[in-house]
Amino acid sequence: MFEDFPPSGAADPLIGRVLSGHYRVDARIGGGAMGTVYRARHTLLEQNFAVKVLAGELAGDPDIRRRFLVEARSLASFVHRNAVQVRDCGEDGGVLYLAMDLCPGETLADLLAREGALAPDRAVAIAIQILDALAEAHRAGIVHRDLKPGNVMVEASRDRQGAAIDVVRVVDFGLARIVGAERGALPDAFASIGGNVVGTVAYMSPEQLRADDDVDGRSDLFSVGVVLYEMCAGSSPFPGTSTMSIAMRIVDASPAAWPEAVGPRVNPALNAVLSRALAKRSGDRYATAGEMASALRAAVADGPAPFAETSSVVSVVRASRGTPASDAGPVAGSTTDAPQRPRRRVGVRVAVVGGVVVLVATLAWFALRPLGPYPDDLRTRGVARLEEGRYADAVSAFSDVIDLLPRDGEAFLGRARARMELGDRNAPADLDEADRLLPDDPRVATARGRYASRVEKDGAKADQAFVRALTLDPKNVDTRFERALSELDRGLASLVEQDAAVIERDSPGDARVPWLRARLRLRAATDVQATPPAKALCEEAIVAARDAVKKDPRWADAATALATALGNLAYEQKNRGDYDGARASLAEGIEVSTLAIDRATRHADYRGQGATRARRYHDRAGLRFQQVDDPAALADLDEALKIAPKDPDLLSARAYALQQSGDHEGAIRDYERLYDVTNLLDHLFRQGFGWQRIGDGRADVGDRDGAIAAYGKAIAIYGTGMTRESGQSDFPAYSGETRTRRARWLEGAERETEWKAAEADFDEALRRKAVDSEVLLRRAELRLVQRDAKRAYDDLKAAIGGHKDRTPRFYTRFAKAAMLRAREEVAARNYGGIFAAEAVEHATRARDLLPDLAAELVPLVAEAYVCVAATALDTMSSDDALKSCESLLAKLLGSNGARESSEAARVRATVAFVRAGAALAGLDPVAALRLAREAVDLRAAESAARRWYEDAIFYERLADALDGNGDAAGAKAARERAERLPR
Repeated sequence: MFEDFPPSGAADPLIGRVLSGHYRVDARIGGGAMGTVYRARHTLLEQNFAVKVLAGELAGDPDIRRRFLVEARSLASFVHRNAVQVRDCGEDGGVLYLAMDLCPGETLADLLAREGALAPDRAVAIAIQILDALAEAHRAGIVHRDLKPGNVMVEASRDRQGAAIDVVRVVDFGLARIVGAERGALPDAFASIGGNVVGTVAYMSPEQLRADDDVDGRSDLFSVGVVLYEMCAGSSPFPGTSTMSIAMRIVDASPAAWPEAVGPRVNPALNAVLSRALAKRSGDRYATAGEMASALRAAVADGPAPFAETSSVVSVVRASRGTPASDAGPVAGSTTDAPQRPRRRVGVRVAVVGGVVVLVATLAWFALRPLGPYPDDLRTRGVARLEEGRYADAVSAFSDVIDLLPRDGEAFLGRARARMELGDRNAPADLDEADRLLPDDPRVATARGRYASRVEKDGAKADQAFVRALTLDPKNVDTRFERALSELDRGLASLVEQDAAVIERDSPGDARVPWLRARLRLRAATDVQATPPAKALCEEAIVAARDAVKKDPRWADAATALATALGNLAYEQKNRGDYDGARASLAEGIEVSTLAIDRATRHADYRGQGATRARRYHDRAGLRFQQVDDPAALADLDEALKIAPKDPDLLSARAYALQQSGDHEGAIRDYERLYDVTNLLDHLFRQGFGWQRIGDGRADVGDRDGAIAAYGKAIAIYGTGMTRESGQSDFPAYSGETRTRRARWLEGAERETEWKAAEADFDEALRRKAVDSEVLLRRAELRLVQRDAKRAYDDLKAAIGGHKDRTPRFYTRFAKAAMLRAREEVAARNYGGIFAAEAVEHATRARDLLPDLAAELVPLVAEAYVCVAATALDTMSSDDALKSCESLLAKLLGSNGARESSEAARVRATVAFVRAGAALAGLDPVAALRLAREAVDLRAAESAARRWYEDAIFYERLADALDGNGDAAGAKAARERAERLPR
């Protein structure tokens, strides 16, 4: 594959090692970010191979290891004469490797470094062979993703006629995908592995740099275009002084014009092929590698190119068409025996010469002009993309205009508007240039105000810009509307009302006026959320939004405001127990939100509403979250990210949706990426929460080691957050909660240590925020696990005061705490009926809010009924209580046929458990022991069948029954077993 080159000074531990018993590593012959290449001798075949060993940092990643072995096996089945053949793959002592054919030659990068720019015909011959290999790879479903001169081997050879030719082989197919480098979007593309950039930015396509999800074979064609340009010109089509500047040019700018010495050698046909290959949008490129190869062959064969006629490609193509290479015409300066033609008139000569001059000038213009369409077309495209919300494409189009017309103020203003929507800090520089070229234009001042408000969050600076714009054009309602939006963001309600009144006066019937008023009411409702005035404010917002929709049916923002108001109303209705009303509000909200999406799609150029189409999907996803329809919400967010793939709000929302749908690994990947980009603590927190949920999932199936490990990762991330931010209570609160859950799986001293650490975390959280019902709620869980019923109950009582939203989780924990108090009272032969009744009340509320909690709550509710009967027999007998309990079990678990069969063992175990408790309360130790053993056996059988875990509470009941029968040793063994089980 590579020729030998001198090894590095440090001794390589792999030299001399035999991998998988066959490949003896002899010498290091190459390397890069993804790994090192060695020459190895197969000890059985007596043949040399190139063995690529994956970099240690990559090989240590379990996900990459798995993908490496899967993808490498598929690569081994891919065969083409212009691709280096992968023969084997494997793993030996943590070393992941690929064994490939060892071929002579040098990399194209080395060839270009040694020879500089190549003749166009030679460059095309090399490019065609690369494309032939890619065509076969793409047919096999393999996209290279890291095509560059360093991944192209060139061997000097000769054809049958003895002419010098280049034999090309492409290497490293699929490795970019194996290590995840296809996700190398800005700024992730600059993340390094072992100090090297993953992938080579100079050869990446725009869609790779934008982190698009649909990177396909057309991305490789862009890379071939870059390589072909470099072979012809000796330089990059997207030059830059830094990795970031190169990437920005690839995404935003046209390719560089041909160098003066090169342009005349490149014919228009080849220029056209390159123009299409280097198109910013993949849909504008060739559909396949074979199509591009055919275009290059045609460019060489038919184009009026000044290529050398000895070109092997020219000869091969013409021979395939039945035209001998020698038929190209007489050689300049040769003599012939043909008779002299009559002399033509001077006028004809002049006409011919003039025609030739015009033709040459035309060809020169085509050859030397920048690749791409005309400025007017580009400007029109930029405006359209800006209106449609395709901001990156708009920046690219306006940049192309500026490259052609450096004094185009409209292009600078358009690019500034697009950049400010992307949060690009280069927008002010564009606005400065627009201000210079368009002096005293109120649009520039308005754009400055919008940037100061939306991106810089500088209200004073925004006001200054808006005042200047309104001084230049006092009647401009668009400027006044932008100022009102800035005031709305800052909560300046009275100023918003003043601007709305002026717009209403100057533009009667303008839908933006009721829209602003609807937004004002929604903001006020948010400030007083979960209080009586909130519902009234939401209803006022709905009235105003309906008015905006009526006044301007095409405006999607009006429909979105109405959908948002309906969603907020649904939240308030749920807080007051009006679940039917909430469901109706959400259903209408989703219908209206769908209408907003439709309007933004059908009228993309109307009031720039295409620019917020992604936000429409985000808003509908929020409503679907309230409906607990996570898959539909996730689908909406995926649609939004197709429109705005780098929007951090959308990425964050999708990560949350993935978490809600149970794909915690996917959520963690999104949050890791967001944290790398934004450095926001919330994204760090979400990573920790993701690992916490993964731990819960491992716990649910009884995977002790998996649960402990996942909880440990969550705790470590929360610890980092605590260190970074000393005033936020969430990190220590969730760390304490995670330690509580992790402690369930630990034993003895380890469990006690974890409990103490959890206690310290909760103390720290309450130090940071003295009155925090969520922290108290989580600390109550620790108390419950520790069986400290009184302190758990006290924490939950204290949490009531500040707990605005009564969730199923809150009621469930309160029920558990009350039930523990009831047990303690019964054990002390005191009256525990009050606590038991409270447990029934809260458990029933939790079940009503979330019916899926039935299985979890049945044992608690059933025992509470029995406890009531055992301690206050004046209301019902023990038998009546048991019958009521069993009826409740049937009602809760029998409502779903599938659940009834799958939960049958749990139902029987619960009934036996409750009957054992009733027998103990009724002083019948023999019956209690029989029933307690039945409950334990049933629970154990169910755990084995469902990979569940046995619950400590069943063994504690068995221990009580054994104590009642005088079996102290048995009771001790049962309690020891309970100690080892999660609670």
